[in-house]
Amino acid sequence: MQMVKTGIISAAIGVAIFLGGCAVSDLPLKETVWVQVPDSLVEPAPVVKKEPAWFLIDRGNRLTGNGGVNQIIGSVKTAEDGKLVFNPPATTRMAGPNLPSENAFLKVLESTRSYQLSGETLTLFDENGKPVATFKAGPQEWKYLEQ
Repeated sequence: MQMVKTGIISAAIGVAIFLGGCAVSDLPLKETVWVQVPDSLVEPAPVVKKEPAWFLIDRGNRLTGNGGVNQIIGSVKTAEDGKLVFNPPATTRMAGPNLPSENAFLKVLESTRSYQLSGETLTLFDENGKPVATFKAGPQEWKYLEQ
């Protein structure tokens, strides 16, 4: 009986060590809230008020989010090979101190041609394969805020 208990404990420890060493799997591009990493834009603009720019792509390739001032909506084209194209999004037309940073964020979306996922990080690339912005997975509750 003691030998069986020891074997079970050893197996449990082995599984715990194995699972603990596993890397976090990549989050999906779709249905994840992606929040812009500060100062990750190729052409950053000053952020006056700390309102994060973020977006979400749903399963129907619809885009929703916030540029830091205005809500954004639109659509995207995706492909299994990492291609990603944001169609020019529509925005609400509110004024705010972060309009320069929002315009830079929208410019990045429009210049994106591909992406790469690594754990909870999303990197967007332009047509030349140069990174244009980095995003981290954000609070999933945000996906229900502005739809």
